[in-house]
Amino acid sequence: SEKTIKAYNEPLSTSFRPMMLFKNGEMLLMKEQTMYLISADGDTIRKWPLTTTYRGGTIFNANDLWIGSHDGLYNLQTSDTTLHHLPFKSSDIHSVPMAFVNCLLSDHQKNLWIGTFGGISKIDFGKNKFRLIRIPSDHPDGNSSNRIRSLATDRQGGCWMGVEPFGLWRYYKGVFKRYDYFPKELIGKKTLGIRRMFILDDTLYFNVWYDGFKKAGILDILEGRK
Repeated sequence: SEKTIKAYNEPLSTSFRPMMLFKNGEMLLMKEQTMYLISADGDTIRKWPLTTTYRGGTIFNANDLWIGSHDGLYNLQTSDTTLHHLPFKSSDIHSVPMAFVNCLLSDHQKNLWIGTFGGISKIDFGKNKFRLIRIPSDHPDGNSSNRIRSLATDRQGGCWMGVEPFGLWRYYKGVFKRYDYFPKELIGKKTLGIRRMFILDDTLYFNVWYDGFKKAGILDILEGRK
């Protein structure tokens, strides 16, 4: 049977948006502009008001939980369940690069990467600053909008990006490269986007949206990098 949230006497699918399921059965959920930690039996453990709604990306990094939203980034410290808000500030070059955070990535070195509509950002935990990384507009592989929809990392430490509407890119040691996976007539169309991706056994899996259609994509990334 479907789990019911006791505090509201309504099933989970009614108005709660799932964000993360923990091994002990607890769930992190979003309802309107409030985030809830729900126990395995449906009782509310904690709740935190947010300034906006959840957008995309919930990930553990350095034992803390990071959450992407329409208003920057939230950090839930698991040691004391304190919630911190890291908003976009146009006057601060070290803040989140855009208000809309679409995706998050924790790489093998526990670096946190943030995908936005203004490029990707990497957190320097030592200095508590964001480093903005953008595809140059004059890149020889073609211009990019820097609208990052999805992120994945490979075993070499490369960062793969679904860039709307310019397809599939990889960033490694300061160098960007675009991969010609899509037909040329699709590149640059507003409807082209890679919304989800992950890497398993050196194979990149992703889903693609274009012209109102959705399809799966698979790329052997070892072969693709040659």
